[in-house]
Amino acid sequence: MTDKKVRALIVEDDMRISELHQRFVEKLPDFEVIGIANSIADATDMVELLQPDLILLDLFFPEGTAWICSNRSAAAINPAMSF
Repeated sequence: MTDKKVRALIVEDDMRISELHQRFVEKLPDFEVIGIANSIADATDMVELLQPDLILLDLFFPEGTAWICSNRSAAAINPAMSF
């Protein structure tokens, strides 16, 4: 078995929910939280910078829906990928 953990990015505009997600993920032995973004713009930047294995993504933000973020994030990781 490998010691490599699944690197998770949490994208949530409600800090209480972010903290709940973080506590849950950190209890999983093979997972680690590498960042928390509270806006679509922050999430897009963090995905490109951190290259997470998993993104826990809120569906609705004041500036738009999660589809915007998921498409931008997929393009940042692999320009040929899109939703």
